[in-house]
Amino acid sequence: METKPCFPNFRLGVIGGGVMAKSVLFPLFDRGLLKPKNVIVAGNTQKTLAAWSERGCTITVFAENGGKIFQEVDVVLWAVKPQMFPKVLGFANKASQDQLNEPLHLSVMLGITLAQFSQMLVAARGVLRLRTIRTMPNIGHRVGSGCTVFALGPDTPDADRIYVEALFSPTGIVTEVPEAQINGFGALAGSGVGFLCPVLEAMSDGGVKVGLGREISLKMAAQTMKATAELFLQEGTHPAVLKDNVCSPGGSTIAGIAELERGGLRSSIISAIDAANQRSAELGKLA
Repeated sequence: METKPCFPNFRLGVIGGGVMAKSVLFPLFDRGLLKPKNVIVAGNTQKTLAAWSERGCTITVFAENGGKIFQEVDVVLWAVKPQMFPKVLGFANKASQDQLNEPLHLSVMLGITLAQFSQMLVAARGVLRLRTIRTMPNIGHRVGSGCTVFALGPDTPDADRIYVEALFSPTGIVTEVPEAQINGFGALAGSGVGFLCPVLEAMSDGGVKVGLGREISLKMAAQTMKATAELFLQEGTHPAVLKDNVCSPGGSTIAGIAELERGGLRSSIISAIDAANQRSAELGKLA
């Protein structure tokens, strides 16, 4: 059952406007859960902003805006690449209103810690403190199957948790976690989409190798991956049990499993997630 945002009239500012921001917010527009007229998007170029304008959002090139966006919204979603954060902050002018009216700041930037995020924003805005939340969504929100984890900043009241859950929960699962785990969740659920794509493509290639058409092979492979995930999510059946359910003694599935083990599939995926986690930490140091 769809839920309505807890704060339907909140004005939302988006800085970046790329793939992740679109994946999270466009489905909310489509469902009528977020009003485009309440959204202001600041990006690097008019080309980047075109899709937002078509949806009915207010757009502005951030370098020309002078940071006035902060005076016009209740929440700011920072959706730029971490290495771009310092540059974008250079356009953020000092707070001209009472700092009590400073908007809530949400980060979806990989690797940047809450301490970094808060300290850099405080310096740029010229305020003593502000409310910050670090989030890590994935592009699955685009199709209603997203994953988001978040952690509240030290000066952020629990009440702001409600807004984060209202923003992300209509199109996926949302979980509060210790901040130290966020990079790991990003590696698993964020980068994991990329890791599963070669697996999907390889399964399709296998179908082609045994004589199946490319189009039907790819579609069947995708449906099989979806079914496997749903069997776990809906029934709670452990993957090892699911595997045993389709592995008959001396059968075809166990013969294929043996080949996966020989090729090191498990260790390769574990190593990929570990590498992505380490890279997240490195990107945070570039900010």
